[in-house]
Formats: sequence, C-alpha cells, structure tokens
Amino acid sequence: AGAVRLAVAASEERPVFHPAFVIEGWGEAGAALAIDGRAVPEGPAFRVGHRHGLEGSDLVVWIDRVASAPFEITLTPQ
Repeated sequence: AGAVRLAVAASEERPVFHPAFVIEGWGEAGAALAIDGRAVPEGPAFRVGHRHGLEGSDLVVWIDRVASAPFEITLTPQ
C-alpha cells in the first residue's frame, strides 16, 4: 500500500530508547525511513527485516535512536 506514519510521543518523563516496530501485513517490500522528514539510510542506525508466516510477511524495523522529545517516523515501501 502506501507510507506508514507514526507519531512517537517521547518526553523527558518518558524517553524512547532504540524503538522497534512490527508492521503487520507489509509484504516482502523493503522500507525507506524518514524521521521528521529527514531520510535515514539503512545501516547501523536503521535496520529492516521480515517475519514470515502462513498469512504473509510483516516488516520489522529497529532504529538506533534515543529521544526525549516527540518525533515522527515515516516508512515508505521500496
């Protein structure tokens, strides 16, 4: 389908440490990542994988980020 946008409500009281997400039903496509509109290349700071099952494939994303302020993640199929 299209891009997925996630608003992460990090704060001083509730910081975020190295978030990981599973996007169910994503399929076999890879993903491009942008944080607050800035592209993040796949590599040590952004890793992508897939979890395969009988019903299809899910996207697994890990981001090397520590945040104490809100930010937005955009994942676009590649």
